[in-house]
Amino acid sequence: AQNTEGIFSAPGALLTLWIPPLAPNAPSAVAAVAFSTNSVSWSWTDNADNEDGFRVRRSSDNANLSGDLPVNSTGFVHAGLGPNAPARVRVEAFNVTAASASAPSATAYSLAVPPSSLGFLGVFQTSAAFAWSAGANPAGTLFRAERSLNGVAYVEIATTTLTNVLASSLTPDT
Repeated sequence: AQNTEGIFSAPGALLTLWIPPLAPNAPSAVAAVAFSTNSVSWSWTDNADNEDGFRVRRSSDNANLSGDLPVNSTGFVHAGLGPNAPARVRVEAFNVTAASASAPSATAYSLAVPPSSLGFLGVFQTSAAFAWSAGANPAGTLFRAERSLNGVAYVEIATTTLTNVLASSLTPDT
């Protein structure tokens, strides 16, 4: 306050005004790579310059899979999946004000477990039947059967969800 002589008194109260930041820009270009038989590695482009971090959420139920990732994060390994398991996530930037719009992803799959217990069911003059165990892979997992005469060059016999194949049109004595 100022008196009539123009002298100001000591300040009585201090008022601080805080203006919250705008919500951060959404990340983009969410992509995934199968990392192992139980995980997928997700990546994205950071388009925000005012984020406090990022969150990776499961698309089906919005569960936070990553916790709060640090500022400028551009990746997360989603572990705990089964073999050949689908995963779909949303990625959001967040700050003290709000979370950004979510950047959706496509469905990605963890790696399948290699088949085991390969064995012949029968060998005939121009064909051979063989089978294998699908292991821990879920129903619907694709298997590709190939053959080679030299162990270097391979030719596909079949791609199938079954666990057996008949290789036909074989040349005798090869």
